[in-house]
Amino acid sequence: MKNYFRTGIYKVVSALMAVIFLSPFQGCMFYYKVQTLNKVTPQEIMKFDSAGKYLVLHSRDSAWHLTYPAINDNKLSGELSVLPGVRQKLITTNPKVSKRYKNTKEEDESFVLNEVHLLCQ
Repeated sequence: MKNYFRTGIYKVVSALMAVIFLSPFQGCMFYYKVQTLNKVTPQEIMKFDSAGKYLVLHSRDSAWHLTYPAINDNKLSGELSVLPGVRQKLITTNPKVSKRYKNTKEEDESFVLNEVHLLCQ
């Protein structure tokens, strides 16, 4: 009887340990951290555009979607359009901490990984 009891406890303990060790991997998914560059060169902006990144232009309290960027004489120009509602939700992020985005069948916010935010000063 004692041997059967020990085997049962070992199974329960090993299953519990497996859950404890695997749960951190589940919790680390779907996080992103903002990467900040102080001065972006015209070549980098054109590289982001050619890579198909979604460019968001910020000025004071407003943000727009920037398409067809062009740089002439250190001036950025292009077409501005209103950000869709889903894109407005994640336009403010603290660059010092990681932020989680939703990735479910009902709500997919993985588009945030393809965004580049430009701040005009």
